[in-house]
Amino acid sequence: MSERLTAWFPESTKPVHQGVYLVRTDNGTFWRYWDGKKWRWGRCAADASPTCEWLANKGIAIDQDVEWCGLVQEAA
Repeated sequence: MSERLTAWFPESTKPVHQGVYLVRTDNGTFWRYWDGKKWRWGRCAADASPTCEWLANKGIAIDQDVEWCGLVQEAA
């Protein structure tokens, strides 16, 4: 795991802050946007930058119960 990322959190724990997080789903590992209540779709593969294009104003992701991790510190 990258030193820039936190440990993986379980599906039952949701992020405290809104923002972009790396999530693991049955279909792979992706960047998603957490709006404070729901995961939203993104257009980013796991190896992309967490600041890449995301679709926070678009659809809610189908799979809401996902493992996730975030950046150790806020992106510049």
